[in-house]
Amino acid sequence: MLEELLRQLSFALRLFRRRPGFTFVVVLTLGLGIGTAVTVFSVVHAFLWRPPPYPGAERMLAALSSQEDAQGAYSMVSNPDFEDWRREGTVFEDMVAVSSVRRLTLGGLDRAERLKAEFVSGGYFAFLGLEAAQGRTFGAYADNPGSLEAEVVI
Repeated sequence: MLEELLRQLSFALRLFRRRPGFTFVVVLTLGLGIGTAVTVFSVVHAFLWRPPPYPGAERMLAALSSQEDAQGAYSMVSNPDFEDWRREGTVFEDMVAVSSVRRLTLGGLDRAERLKAEFVSGGYFAFLGLEAAQGRTFGAYADNPGSLEAEVVI
């Protein structure tokens, strides 16, 4: 069995040596196929199989509005709708709102810097089990009208 395998491998190597162009095409095709398969697997693994990096992620749900715009994209849930869902909902333990990513300019005395930011409701960081690297986060009290923290974006 092993002798037959070695004989077949030796024969294949002799054929490859006699036809270097064909060998190049075969090796290139195998390399591209294997590289593509590894890339697709890595993307699928990162987005579908690996759980998100925060506790309780398997119990979280994202909800969008059921209204489509002219391009067929779903619109974000309005603040009044979200507040109604939060106040009247009994199915979920907790709810937080997140807006789409926006570009902001944070200016200082010497320079300005472009940042990506999301507008979130109070309790967002506690909901995800995150703590601030420096300073503190805001809690659910930031949703109260007139709360200074509800208006501050950092």
